[in-house]
Amino acid sequence: MYKIILVDDEPWSIIGMQKIFLWQENGFEVVGTANDAYMAISLIKELRPDVVFTDIRMPEMSGLELIEQVKSYGINCEFIVISGFAEFQYAQQALRLSVLDYIIKPISFKSADLLLKRLQVHLDKKYKDDDYLSMEQLSTIPGVVKEVCSKRGIDLVPQQLRVTAVWGESFEPSTISIGNEVLCLRVGCKYGIPVYMLLHNSSLSFSQVVTGISICDDFEDVPKAIKTAVFSLYTALFIGYSNYCCDINGKGRHNNRLEFWINHLAKVVMSGDRTLLLTFLKELPDIFVNENFDLRDVIQIINHAILLTGDKKAEIFLDIDSITDEFINFQMACDFLYNMFYDDNEDEGSVNESFLKLRGHVNEHFTDSLSLSELASRYFLNFSYASSLFKKTTGKTFSQYLTELRMNHARQLLSNPDLNISEIGELCGYEDSYYFNKVFKKHHGVPPSAYRSLPKMQNELDAKEDCW
Repeated sequence: MYKIILVDDEPWSIIGMQKIFLWQENGFEVVGTANDAYMAISLIKELRPDVVFTDIRMPEMSGLELIEQVKSYGINCEFIVISGFAEFQYAQQALRLSVLDYIIKPISFKSADLLLKRLQVHLDKKYKDDDYLSMEQLSTIPGVVKEVCSKRGIDLVPQQLRVTAVWGESFEPSTISIGNEVLCLRVGCKYGIPVYMLLHNSSLSFSQVVTGISICDDFEDVPKAIKTAVFSLYTALFIGYSNYCCDINGKGRHNNRLEFWINHLAKVVMSGDRTLLLTFLKELPDIFVNENFDLRDVIQIINHAILLTGDKKAEIFLDIDSITDEFINFQMACDFLYNMFYDDNEDEGSVNESFLKLRGHVNEHFTDSLSLSELASRYFLNFSYASSLFKKTTGKTFSQYLTELRMNHARQLLSNPDLNISEIGELCGYEDSYYFNKVFKKHHGVPPSAYRSLPKMQNELDAKEDCW
């Protein structure tokens, strides 16, 4: 059974999808449902579905932003977009994100059945690819390597076995000499780019790719070597190496240098010098490269820094997945740490300057199509941190803050009798008049047409606004 997760902010839509699609008859199982994108991300990380069916317009984070976030984590699943809006802009963005299909509501039984059949054919082909093996297969069944080698006529010497994890858009398996010297398997995906595992005896050279390397001397150690190679690759990607090699038994690690830098961080923090701390955190990724540290060392120094903040509510990072899911690279983690040290106060002057610029941009351009993930990237902020700052400084989430600005503007425009409802929606950033009506009614309790015809209600809402 292929695993499915359904995402829609309208509970009745999820119920409808559960009923109209013949899931089990076509080899599918709905393993989870979510009413918002954040819940969906947690489910996707936990359940690792084969396919996610998602709506586009949802509070807090849109379906398209959800897809971008999941792809940034390197989770290899397909997406089907189901929307009530046949807008070219949405379809274009969905295609850019390589979604498998874009379906317009309402869906007929026939369309649903045809979609599942196409989906089943696609997944069957995807997972039947001989060059694709899951990490679970390679990590739990050492014999699978021998079987694949035997099947392809590849002769590897166990005593000189090298395992290389390769990541890069320019890498193609056909560019290396496979023959009887190299076994090449696709084992997953990171940041939307495939990860390949190479088993070989002689050294290989690559260009424009990132590699993680491990060495073992027996086929029985291959599963451990594969995990080590992937760890090495993630270390290289996170810290900034072009390649990184780890011993499968962890030999050769020296922690005295790490202790030195942890103690140095503590001294810098205790000095209270913001400029000194900012400079040190900016230099820390380069320091780690020079010291040849790996992801385990990253976790240690970040957790020590979190403890130094004195924030008892702050969560420490327990493993590699937790830190690589939260941050794309080490520099982003260092920026997060600096913000933790100096953005604890509630006064406006202590708030991160980049965030103030971001919020100012929202205040000036709230009628434009805005995405917090894109804005956070533009102003060099972590998405989760930017989201928490909105809640901290305004008492609202980004979506609520943006909607508040648009709804206040809509109320002002409704006093102009020369503008119709559809025009007002567009001037407030809503290209779809139906959706504008829906949001306005949810926000004010009545649709915009009723609000316009009731002067008393306008006065009451204006008075309420004055109290805010």
